Amino acid sequence: MLLEVPAAVSAADLERAAAALWRHHDALRARFVRRAGQWEQEWAPPEAPVELLEVEELPGAEVE
Repeated sequence: MLLEVPAAVSAADLERAAAALWRHHDALRARFVRRAGQWEQEWAPPEAPVELLEVEELPGAEVE
C-alpha cells in the first residue's frame, strides 16, 4: 500500500494506523507461496509485525 501523508503526521502515528489496518484486514496479510509446483494462499497472523518502508522521493515523481 502506498500512502502520501502530510509532514505533520508523525511516524509513530502512521505506524499505529498501519498496524491497526494490518490486524483488521486479512486481505492485507494474504501471501501467495509456491509449494511443490502449486501456488497456495496463506495469511500472516494479525500479531505479525508490520514492515513499513519509508520513501521520501521517487525517481521521476513530482515533488511539491
